[in-house]
Formats: sequence, structure tokens, C-alpha cells
Amino acid sequence: MRMLKALKPPVEVVFQKENIRTLDEDGEVMLTVYSGLAQEESRSLAESVAWGKRRLAERGQFKTKYARYGYDYDEDENLVINPEQAEVIRRIYRELLAGKTTSGTGGQESRLHRNWKLLIVA
Repeated sequence: MRMLKALKPPVEVVFQKENIRTLDEDGEVMLTVYSGLAQEESRSLAESVAWGKRRLAERGQFKTKYARYGYDYDEDENLVINPEQAEVIRRIYRELLAGKTTSGTGGQESRLHRNWKLLIVA
């Protein structure tokens, strides 16, 4: 904002919702106050999310929108092994342990499934 204000002629930014004009005397102060509040809200939200994840982990629960490759959700939303996909994962790990690189393994799956990424296995 200061760079815009320092231009000749100065460029004003107007925040309509907050009724802040950067060329007004109190505009910079108000922006500082609002940015501080937003930063604190963001920190507080991140802390709450981390707390929730820790509580789930303490109870042995794991939540994600989609099950990782090799797993499915059952009707009670518990992770259960998908036998067909589990065999693919076993083969990939065998290949990795035998010395293949991550780019050298999973190639067959890359051709079969467009969104395949080896990272989703780990």
C-alpha cells in the first residue's frame, strides 16, 4: 500500500466493505488493525484444526474426504483394506525394495489410471 501511496500521483485503494481509503490519514492504521485481527483469526483457526486432529489421533481415528489408495470406507466410515488395490501396493513396495526408483515403479498404474500418483500410496 505504501508503494502505491508513494507513486506520483498516488494511487488510492478503497476497501468498500470496511470503508477504508488508503489515502486518508487513518487508512493505514485501520489496515494495520484489520490485518492484525485477520492474522490472529487465521492462527486461532489453524490451532483449532491441529487440536482436532490431535484428538482424533489420540482416539485412533483418521478422517479424510477420500480413502487412500488401497483402502475403502465401510458403511460405518471405518477404513478397510481394498484387496485388489492392496496387491498393487504390495507389488510397488516389492519393486522399490528391489531397487526400482519411484519413477520406475507404478508405471502400469499410471497408464491405467490418469490420476495415479505414487505419493498417494505412502
